[in-house]
Order: sequence, then C-alpha cells, then structure tokens
Amino acid sequence: MRSGMRRATVLVSGLALAAGGTTITATAAWAGEDESITTERGRVAWVSYGDKVYVSDTKKDGISIVGYYKGQAGIEHDLRASGVGETVYKTYDQREGSPVYIQMCYRDGNVIIKCSQWQKGTA
Repeated sequence: MRSGMRRATVLVSGLALAAGGTTITATAAWAGEDESITTERGRVAWVSYGDKVYVSDTKKDGISIVGYYKGQAGIEHDLRASGVGETVYKTYDQREGSPVYIQMCYRDGNVIIKCSQWQKGTA
C-alpha cells in the first residue's frame, strides 16, 4: 500500500512540475504587448511580434506623421511618413518583457505642430 501511495505522490509531483514548466514557457513567449496611436491623420504602432514600429500617413492634408520610439536603452528614434497612404516601419530588437514607448506628432514642413502623450507597450 505504501509503495502504491509513494508512486502516486511521485506521479502527481512530476505532473505538477511538468505543468509548471509549460506555464512558465508559455508566459515568456507571450510577454509582448502591442500599442498604437490612431487619429484621422495617421497611425503610429508598436508591434511586439518582430519588435517593429510602424508609422502611417492616412490623410491628404500636407501634414506628415512622425512616430517617436524609445526602447530599453532610453534612446529616442523617429520615423516619418509623409504622403497619404505611405507607411514606413523599422525593427528595434528589444529584450522580451522590456518596456517600449511610442508617441505620434504632426509635422508641417519642418515644424512639429502637435504631439500625443507617450504610450507604453512591452517587447
């Protein structure tokens, strides 16, 4: 009787460890969180799968869209889309689970005329 209980305890413990390992692996693989800022003039988006920032100009109004990005190093980068229908993107490799920040600004010629607040995503 004791050896049967011991085997059952070992089996249950082994299943619990295996399930725990699966949960940890699945959580790490799904750590990213996308973020986007969308208006009638354009869009700036962080896509965690592939670590990409997208910037799109969606309105024919002479205003370009500038997307700003800050990652784990705190260095600010910018991408500009100017012309209705234009979308640009760039990959910024980041450590899984690290915070990333995006901001969208409107640009008229060389002058920034309005910016959104910074928004947070996760790599």
